[in-house]
Amino acid sequence: MYVCMYVCPSHCYEFRPASTCVVLQVIDPRWGVRREEVKDEHAEVDLYLKELHRCQELSAGPDFAVFLGQKCSDVALPSCINREEFEAMRLVLKESEGCREDDVTLLDTWYFRETNAVPNVYALRPVECVPGAERRNWPAIKVQLRRLLLETATICVETGQVGQRLLWQLKTPAVEQELSEALPKVDDSDVYRKDRRLLASRAERCLCFHRTISDLTQFLDRAKVGKFINLMPNTNCIDVKTNQSAWRLRNAVRAMLSNDSVFHESVSWCDPEGVDARAHADYLERMCDEFYNRARDMVDQQMTRRDNVVSDAFYDDIVQNWHIAQHYCETFIGRDALLERIQRYIVKDTNQALVIHGDTGTGKSALMARAASLTQQWLADTGRVVSSTVAIRFCGATPDSGDIRRLLLSLSHQITYATNGYRHRIPQDHKRVKSYFRTLVQSGEIRGMVVLFIDAVDHLSSADAAARMDWLPSQVSQNVKIIVSANTDSTALWRLRSKITDTERYYVHVKPLERAACYQMIMAGLARANRAVTFAQNKAIKEAMTHTQTALFAKLTHEQAARWTTDDDVDKHALPTSVRASIEALLAATEAKHGAVELELLHLLSLDDDVMDAIFPTWTPAVRRMPTFLWMRLRDDISCDLVERQADETPVMSWCNRYFREVAHARYLDDVAAREYIHGIMADYYEGIWCGMRRKPLAAGKEDRETWFVEDGAVRYVPHQPFVFTTFTSTQRPNVRKLNQWPHHLAAAGRTKQLYEDVLFNFEWLASKLRVCSVDGVLADYTLVDAREVDIVADTLRMCESALAEDANVLGVELSGRLLPFYSRYSNIRSLIDQCDQSAQTYCPLVPSWQTYTSPGGALQYVCEADLGSGRQVDIQLVQNAQIDSVLLTTKPLEGTVMHAWSVTSGERRPDLTLPFGSRVYPTPNGVFVNTFKDDDRVRTYRVDSREMVSELGDVAVSDRYMAFTLLQAASPIVLDTQAARQLERLQFRAHAVAISTDESHFVCNDEHRILLHRLPMMERRCTAQAPDLPAKIVSTSDNCRYYILFRNKQIIAYRFNVIQKRAATNRVLADLETRDFRLSHAQDRILVRCSRRMYLINAARTPEKVTHDICEMPAGVFVDRLSTFTEAAFVADDSMVVAARHTYVCLWRVDTGQPVRVLQSSVSPVRRLLTCDIANVAVTVLADSTMQVWNLNNIDSGIPYIDAVVKGAVVSLDVATDAGCFICTGRHLAEARIVDMATGECEHVLEHSATIGAYLNHVKLSPHGGLAITSMTSPGPWQLLREDKLWRVETGKLLKTVPLTRYVVLGPRDRNVVFFQCQYCNTADWSLNAYNCLCLDVDSGDMQRLEVPTGDVIGKPFFTHTGSYLVFVQQEKLCVDAEQEARGVDAQHEVRMCVHSLGRQWRGTHSVLLHELWSNAGDDDILVDAQPFGDDSIVVIYGSGTRHFRYGADGRVDRSTAANGALIYDVRKDSLLKRLADFPSPHSDVDRVTFSRQMSFALDGNNRLYEIVSGRLITALDIGDVISPDTVQLIVDGRYVAALSANRRELLVFRSSDGQRKARAFVHALATCVRVGADDRTLLIGCDDGRVMVFTVVLGVASHVHDIVRHLASRRRRLVAAPAQSLLLSSDVKKIGTTVNEHRQMTALSTHHITQSRLKPPSFKSVATAVMITQQQHRARSQACCVQ
Repeated sequence: MYVCMYVCPSHCYEFRPASTCVVLQVIDPRWGVRREEVKDEHAEVDLYLKELHRCQELSAGPDFAVFLGQKCSDVALPSCINREEFEAMRLVLKESEGCREDDVTLLDTWYFRETNAVPNVYALRPVECVPGAERRNWPAIKVQLRRLLLETATICVETGQVGQRLLWQLKTPAVEQELSEALPKVDDSDVYRKDRRLLASRAERCLCFHRTISDLTQFLDRAKVGKFINLMPNTNCIDVKTNQSAWRLRNAVRAMLSNDSVFHESVSWCDPEGVDARAHADYLERMCDEFYNRARDMVDQQMTRRDNVVSDAFYDDIVQNWHIAQHYCETFIGRDALLERIQRYIVKDTNQALVIHGDTGTGKSALMARAASLTQQWLADTGRVVSSTVAIRFCGATPDSGDIRRLLLSLSHQITYATNGYRHRIPQDHKRVKSYFRTLVQSGEIRGMVVLFIDAVDHLSSADAAARMDWLPSQVSQNVKIIVSANTDSTALWRLRSKITDTERYYVHVKPLERAACYQMIMAGLARANRAVTFAQNKAIKEAMTHTQTALFAKLTHEQAARWTTDDDVDKHALPTSVRASIEALLAATEAKHGAVELELLHLLSLDDDVMDAIFPTWTPAVRRMPTFLWMRLRDDISCDLVERQADETPVMSWCNRYFREVAHARYLDDVAAREYIHGIMADYYEGIWCGMRRKPLAAGKEDRETWFVEDGAVRYVPHQPFVFTTFTSTQRPNVRKLNQWPHHLAAAGRTKQLYEDVLFNFEWLASKLRVCSVDGVLADYTLVDAREVDIVADTLRMCESALAEDANVLGVELSGRLLPFYSRYSNIRSLIDQCDQSAQTYCPLVPSWQTYTSPGGALQYVCEADLGSGRQVDIQLVQNAQIDSVLLTTKPLEGTVMHAWSVTSGERRPDLTLPFGSRVYPTPNGVFVNTFKDDDRVRTYRVDSREMVSELGDVAVSDRYMAFTLLQAASPIVLDTQAARQLERLQFRAHAVAISTDESHFVCNDEHRILLHRLPMMERRCTAQAPDLPAKIVSTSDNCRYYILFRNKQIIAYRFNVIQKRAATNRVLADLETRDFRLSHAQDRILVRCSRRMYLINAARTPEKVTHDICEMPAGVFVDRLSTFTEAAFVADDSMVVAARHTYVCLWRVDTGQPVRVLQSSVSPVRRLLTCDIANVAVTVLADSTMQVWNLNNIDSGIPYIDAVVKGAVVSLDVATDAGCFICTGRHLAEARIVDMATGECEHVLEHSATIGAYLNHVKLSPHGGLAITSMTSPGPWQLLREDKLWRVETGKLLKTVPLTRYVVLGPRDRNVVFFQCQYCNTADWSLNAYNCLCLDVDSGDMQRLEVPTGDVIGKPFFTHTGSYLVFVQQEKLCVDAEQEARGVDAQHEVRMCVHSLGRQWRGTHSVLLHELWSNAGDDDILVDAQPFGDDSIVVIYGSGTRHFRYGADGRVDRSTAANGALIYDVRKDSLLKRLADFPSPHSDVDRVTFSRQMSFALDGNNRLYEIVSGRLITALDIGDVISPDTVQLIVDGRYVAALSANRRELLVFRSSDGQRKARAFVHALATCVRVGADDRTLLIGCDDGRVMVFTVVLGVASHVHDIVRHLASRRRRLVAAPAQSLLLSSDVKKIGTTVNEHRQMTALSTHHITQSRLKPPSFKSVATAVMITQQQHRARSQACCVQ
């Protein structure tokens, strides 16, 4: 008991190596049940032995542990005795001297002849079946019966009438009988005599613990001493004979086991209990430790042996399924006609799967098993000499067939192995293995014949959307046969019918059995179980067969009949008459007998107080757990109806049939309160709130019972349930059961708040679950609750899927980087982001400071980059496919053959569809098929979900079944039946518009100026009406006789046909010469008319139709091109709003008021098309720049931006002021900079530098405190190194100063001074002759002071020392030579010097310092290269050698790639050399690529060598050159870490400086253009080519908690606020899209560019033909009437 209490709950899940699932389950059958409460103990020994054999079969470690003391157990009576032996013993008893008549009567009373057993036996009656007096005296009767049987058996053994086995059972205690099964003697077992190795193996898996109470004989007078030693009845004397048997047993066990498996402990008696948990705590702890350690060692040994044996998990699955098939075949009877149909399918030429369907329990599985066993014989009978592979899977019956991924993996491995393929090529993830399986069975590359039987596809788990049946192709290769089965009423069969439409050939309906066949099955089952029935019982079976004849009913009836005994008086109508009634009877019988994943189920039952109260009705033990013995009995009774399957990487038990689940659910969980109670218990178990020593309080009202517990409750000893287990080898293994099951039980128990806190918004749960499943598996839990914030997190995970597949450690970065816009709106999302921040150091120490990635929850859902090409005609459609639960966005170039598809709901790319070249796409309304029309007079129809062509016809409005189209150059229309693949009619006139009614009963077209109504499919003309002009569009309604027609004269007229009177009533709805199109709402109560620059909303629910709203203006404040028009307009899915596209905007108006709701700017590129659908509230815009945007119209009440594109185009330059909480950036499209608040993401100011179209800024900078900003734009012409700089006040956005022709700008440390280096004279031939003005601006006063600068070029970036007292820069000057030297050919000399200007009073003017003045040991070839600030007023001077001056490139840039030679530390204020750094930088390193840490503690040179500047010592050489982009390297956290972009500029990498180990990684999700580090040395800014700016805070090297850093971020200081009102969103939209003058000009230029490009395209044939016709008409004479008209 103590081991069950302390070892099993504490360590049961630690026996889980990384690749296997091993659970420690300790079974003590005798614990927890009082003998007086046991109703029937006769079968105890048999049940114990059965459980022992089960442990020996399944255990991967110890299978038997015996705990022996000084007491011997009782001898149990045999539950049944052979008829011949019992009758011989009875006869001996009757004829023996001194026999009393009562003895024979006693024997006859308790043992009865069981004629239902084959062969017959005498069975011991259950105690409750005996009269009350004898039942109460059962203990004494038991002793008397054993004495009688033992005496008679001893005599009969001598005469040979009784075998030794029975006599041994009557003499041997129960424990010894169990030990004989666990450790049989070699001499007593023929099996072990033949194979002694098996005996040794059995001995290695047993443990023995022997305890001796050394002073027990001194306490024989104690009340509890009888528990530890056998005493004579009613005395305190030891039963010597019995105790001698106990000693012999202990000695025999010790002899059979090795010393390592036997443990002996000697303890002393402790009053009053004898062995006390407190007094003997050391002994109990040693025993538990020994048990645990030895069990662990045994597991290691067994797993090592198992690993050494060549085995295949898929082989085990194949064997298990064939064993199940063999079991089904044993009971199979009849079904010859169905087997013949399956045989014809297999041996004949077929290319689709065969579907076997029927009601539950009709015998589909048995039919599949029988057919699979006969397949090889059928193929051999055909005479074909071909290799064949037959595979069968019973879905849900084996561990590897419960979900679709494992099923396809198993089948793919078997097929590939059997056909000599390469199994290592089989992928593991669901999507790829599904594609692999489809290709495998479709390609025709399989050798030989492959026949697959897949039974009960509707029993597959819902994971990975198995019910969609998209893993099963509609067509397969000729040598592949697939037979699947499903219930008739299942979703899987409905999906199959949409794939396989030939019901005559490919569907087999399994009907119930014949009555005789059912009866025959029952009798055969009884014979196999060695059972029979009486005449009355047989009559009841036949009566039941008259009502139901299914195979399942026969199985249940057989199982119930097998439990009958001879004494059972069965009525004719005793058996249930239906399957459900049979299951109800089974559950009722189980409840009557027993009261109200095995180990897990025991824990769950132990937590159920109702179950515990039923088990312990009068007392409460200290350990309140489900007794194992009761569960053993329960499982034994219902084992035939249970099946073991794999779930969450663990074998679990479930009902074998759907009927059992339904009946059990209706019986026990139909009440909501009961259901929530049960799920609450299971949620408590997975939460682990009562694990270990925690006491669960008892329910109220139980105070009157006997208790062995303290007042605060009883211990349940269920195991701890962390998200991740840590094994004894420190290996971590996710708790898959908790991760998958806990969310479901919390939701079902109604604990929504806990579900939010502990699961859906819990970072630890998310990180743990992503280790065991894909993002799709995680998203399944987010469907348990319908809430906006839950959907937002789910959409975020979908967006993160690609990044998480690459690196799961970026989960926190991805979540917080996308969810930050909701930080101040939803408390649960706020908590999730805080958890992401706190776990950053564990996973990825990068914390997004603001919205870093695209966010869900806004109107714009995502953007698709479609390669539409310039000037290409592309067919774009929305395919609304309800059968695959998706809306597909498709694009197909007319001059291409590939149709690309995206899922609008998830954004995932779908498989491409190959279509004919030059064809257009016409999807059916249900989205199942797409039709293509091409100029080769052929129409092809393709299935969307399977990409297979299903019809090809001889020669377009489209419905689900029909297609009608007109021809421009020939007689038309042509009407086709695409499902039947035939032409209905080709009408011999000229039609211009066609329509098919919504119910597909009528067809409408025109014949010139007549409107014709036809009936489908007979094409009978029903009515004719006149038209005022040629129609351009016809729209049908749900009323088959009402149509709306748009004519070429721009009139919209409503036609109502009266087919009885053969006439039509008309009503003019609208006439506007600017009309372009019109649409009918989904409810058909409104009409939307789109004109060029206005829209009309018309009420169509009443006659005549009336215009309700005239939308003629865009919302106030929105700029649009004056010549732009409405591109498209449509109703949303629920008809509540109208969505329209004009210029670059997507606008929404309410239908009932006509007022604008939102105005969303798509891009600077105009919208070319707008697509909407009926089944999802989404819209798709197609832009002129080949970009497609998907808008979620359900989120228009949210002001969340899809992406924070700060600038237009790629980010060119940026800078950050962390103290001010803002940054500045500029893009490539406009010559302006934006100041952005990092807390809100709002643009505070737009700094318009120039209005020149095409110009852009090349540099921006913020002062350290964020008060000043600099914008720089390159000067035109040869002055490209010179710029125009502008100084701005950040707080107000006011321009302070403009300085042209500047080379450098230096901002003072305290926002007081700004220094401009203005080029006074520029010599483009020799830049060393340049002259500069150094202008120092006092920001507060506005005074400009001119500082003296020597002649020469400034070759290094000027800087202030840290105190701001000195301005330092490096100059190169060309020294002129006199005429005499020039005549002698003397070259001009150059002087490189460092100039220091004091802003204080130390000296006046500029102080120039040469290298040899700094360091007297400088050589003639040494040259001053660069200088950097160091300390307060000190600087680091880098010098090189090998050249006397620097050369200039063609653009005037200085080439400073001289060989570095060393560095000096120079004190400017004292004008003294402090130190020489001889080893820094490394030789041959690029001086321009030397990076210094902000505190100047470390430096990283161009060869990635890290130096400590103070000592000049080389710290390490980092091996990161191949993975980073060299020009993006930054030292952060005072040089302790290195940050850089990856070589492809799509990742941000952070390395530890000391050893080069990568510590962080974040995906850029775009192409990065630049990197900057903030003044705090932790903030990283990354500019991207799509205009985004990503901001991260590095939380490495933190002395305190990470929260101390994160809480100072501006984005984390926001408080929770409510979502903005709908009325404020429109104002916010107008404010956000408010553009500058530059943007107006940019958009106008883009529009002009697109118009120009379209005009440059060669004219089409239609355009040329139209031009010729117009030219001809102009030469004709016109009448005056015509001119007036």
